[in-house]
Amino acid sequence: MKEYLKSGDIKKCLANTLQVTFEVTDACNLRCEYCGYGKFYSDYDDRKNQRLSIEKSIRFLDYLIDLWKSTLNTSINQNVYISFYGGEPLMNFSFIQSIVDHLLNANCNTRRFTFSMTTNAILLNRYMKYFIKHNFKLKIMNKNFVLKSATSLSKGEMKNVKGGMSYCDRLQEWANTYYQDVRISDGDWDDWGDYWDAHCSGN
Repeated sequence: MKEYLKSGDIKKCLANTLQVTFEVTDACNLRCEYCGYGKFYSDYDDRKNQRLSIEKSIRFLDYLIDLWKSTLNTSINQNVYISFYGGEPLMNFSFIQSIVDHLLNANCNTRRFTFSMTTNAILLNRYMKYFIKHNFKLKIMNKNFVLKSATSLSKGEMKNVKGGMSYCDRLQEWANTYYQDVRISDGDWDDWGDYWDAHCSGN
């Protein structure tokens, strides 16, 4: 049988990869019908509320770092996207923090890192200072809910998410605190609106 792909080819691809995505957890605090893991789809593994191992993931990153520093790397100062996905990744924030901290302290001079995350925004207000500090790019699912006022959302709009109107209320609280032109009292970050425009996208 002819060999089309050799181990050296795989190592070279890894040494020059442009993105690493972690499925942080398969747990989620919503149950949206349109979700790729929802009732309209069937070609996915069972959701078991599992969390990705920090230790194994760091071991994998250390392997990549060795490759990025090796002669297999043909890219100088290449930017690599480190992305976090779920489930809802903020249900395992300690994983995100551990990965970011490890990479920023890895002394990998051949790479720059851009961090990104897909989230439903329910828990976002707990960690926004961290994401702003590290210039995270955020893909916010249901971003249109965040941008509307709670009074304009009908029950019909909320029927497909677990928690019903409580989801609306929580997103509205989040929007009132962060999206609108509100100044945070401790002065750590004042221009949330500018950050939103530059770093957040959604549907």
